[in-house]
Amino acid sequence: MPIKPYRQGDLDGLCGLYALINASRLADRSLIRNEDDCQNVFQRALRWLALNHKDFPVMLCDGVAYDMLSSVHKQIFQTQWPKITQHRPFQNNMPEENPQGTRYFWSEMNRLAAQPNQALLIGIGRSSMYPEDGMDHWSVVHEITKDKIVLFDSNRQRPLPRSICGPYEGNRVHYVIGPGYVLLLRKNI
Repeated sequence: MPIKPYRQGDLDGLCGLYALINASRLADRSLIRNEDDCQNVFQRALRWLALNHKDFPVMLCDGVAYDMLSSVHKQIFQTQWPKITQHRPFQNNMPEENPQGTRYFWSEMNRLAAQPNQALLIGIGRSSMYPEDGMDHWSVVHEITKDKIVLFDSNRQRPLPRSICGPYEGNRVHYVIGPGYVLLLRKNI
C-alpha cells in the first residue's frame, strides 16, 4: 500500500489560526494582499499563544479552543487589522435543539454568509454517531447553498453536503457545526 504525504492539519492543530487569517481575508479583501503580512500575523499569533497557553506544544498538536481563538483575534489580529471585528452571532439567541431551532440556525447562517464584508469562521465537530466521517476542524464558510457548504479552507476540504451537517447531533448528522462555535468577522466601514 503506497503511503500518502501529510498535509496541514494531519500533525498539527493550527487550522484555527489559518481560519482566522482566511476569514480576515474574506471579510476585507483589500486589507490582506500579501503573504508577508499574513506570515507576520501568524508568527505574532504563535508567539502570543506560546506566552499565554500553559501547554503550548500540546495545543500545537491538539488545536486551539474557541476562547483562545477569540483571544488571539482580539490581542493580535485586531491590533494589525483594527477594522475587522469579531461577533458571536448565536451568543444571546442559541437555537433550540429541535427542528425549529435547526431551521433558525440555517436561516441565520445563510443570511450571515451572504453578507458582504464579513466571514463566518466555524468549528466543525465530529458526530459521535459517525466518528469515521467527522472531523474536529476550524474552517471558513465561503458559501452556503441549499445542498452544500463551500469552505475557504486551509487543507482544501471539499464542500460538505448540507444534508449531513447540523447544529446538533442527530440521525443523519455527520458534521456538527455547533452554534457556540461560530465566529463572525466583520469589516467595519
